[in-house]
Amino acid sequence: MDYIREIQIQSFAFVFGGLRVASKIPQWIRGRHVEMAIRESPPECLSDPLLGRHLFAKINGTKYHYVESGSRRQEMILCLHDFGDFWYGWRNQLRGLSHSNWVVALDLKGFGDSEKPFMASKYKDDVVIDELKKFIDVLQENDKKIVLVGHGLGGHIAWKFIEKYPYMVSKFISISTPHPRIWLKHVMRSWRSVIENRWLYVCRLPFLPEMEMVSNDLEVFDKRFKKSSSVTDLTNYSNFDKEAYKYTFSRTADWQGPINYLRNLHLADSTIFKREEPNHCIPVETLFLVGNNDPEVSLDLVSQSAEYVDRFASQIINGAGHNPHQEQPDFVNKLIAKFVEGPDSDIKAPKKKDNAPHIFKTQKSTGDLINSSGTAHQRRDEGNKDHNLENCNTDNHNINKTTKIAEEPNNNNNNKLVCSTEETAAISFKNPVNKVMEYGTNMINSYKAPVDKALESSSNMLSSGITSITNKVTKIPVIEQYVPWLSEDDQ
Repeated sequence: MDYIREIQIQSFAFVFGGLRVASKIPQWIRGRHVEMAIRESPPECLSDPLLGRHLFAKINGTKYHYVESGSRRQEMILCLHDFGDFWYGWRNQLRGLSHSNWVVALDLKGFGDSEKPFMASKYKDDVVIDELKKFIDVLQENDKKIVLVGHGLGGHIAWKFIEKYPYMVSKFISISTPHPRIWLKHVMRSWRSVIENRWLYVCRLPFLPEMEMVSNDLEVFDKRFKKSSSVTDLTNYSNFDKEAYKYTFSRTADWQGPINYLRNLHLADSTIFKREEPNHCIPVETLFLVGNNDPEVSLDLVSQSAEYVDRFASQIINGAGHNPHQEQPDFVNKLIAKFVEGPDSDIKAPKKKDNAPHIFKTQKSTGDLINSSGTAHQRRDEGNKDHNLENCNTDNHNINKTTKIAEEPNNNNNNKLVCSTEETAAISFKNPVNKVMEYGTNMINSYKAPVDKALESSSNMLSSGITSITNKVTKIPVIEQYVPWLSEDDQ
């Protein structure tokens, strides 16, 4: 059956790839194609000595580039970046956290100044994770544990790393990154999800994805920075940053490695739809950071990811999208520092914009934040209790406070998720996981309602058409593969 599913995946790749090529034809005919600018020298921001020291390490014959800042006598914070990013994405953490930590921003294999093997097999999970372990061993002369921070693609690698080598990590910070199994199930849960994430299938094709990424003078970064400017503090945003990205990813060879990671995704794995609890909880304290304007991560994904670790806490960052560590760097740095060091001091959340939804705020002590969320077993046992947590006993603390979550109507007759607490100016995510799931869907839907309303008719029509063609013409049972719980009436 696996080879049948793989055939289906390849069929989707050719269909979606053909549609993307067809959509470009009118631009070529009208001559709207933008020529690639020549970028021979790097922007000065990439060589800024205040960001740290540029070093290299060779692991299993592969050269890795990384930037470090701070004293090596301090605890290491290893930062792993997202797809379409490189070490420079952690520039604010290299400056803001290096006073009390040894911050290392790594260029993953295939990115930036790290080596870029051509074969996709060099980017498989086992190979990358094994080389990451050896990289840490090279930098750490003893068996001291590290703090691991991952975002996007780097977050997926970090999740898998702590699953395999939990004894090497003291604390894990996941930024906008659900557990890989939860994320993969999410992007394949229905026909609509398959269509919305069609880029993952296009990446199965050779050469076409790389060519599209560099088209129109790297238009992908123009769109990203234009979108980010609406949520980014302008003091942390500049045109030099965009030029740094365009210089680093200016060749098709610069996209070969990043896309090879996506080519190795297990899109044909039907076992992800089996509802089963994790075999064991990862014994690593985990903090999940996500922006309240992030369209890719819902609280459902956050709460489901919590089941994979023994101790878990979550924080929603106001005024941030998918890159909170770049869009609200000062606040994120304070959260990371509190999580790593754990001293008791106040953290002020960034001010909310007039049109921004209400969010959860952080607790005074990040140590309390971890303890208040409890272990994974405690979260499961609390599943049937009341929404309010009163006199909640944890391993190390007795919390005599009440956290309430409710929906409060606003002037526009829309429901907003609000959070209030007693005797505390700022609070954390303390509700049982499955209770937050109930409210998480409502909150995320309120964020996405304008977009969903605009896309509803076209998306439904497209998905219905493909479903009809697939079932009536090709007779391949793809619906059962991707949506095993779909009823016969829905089909």
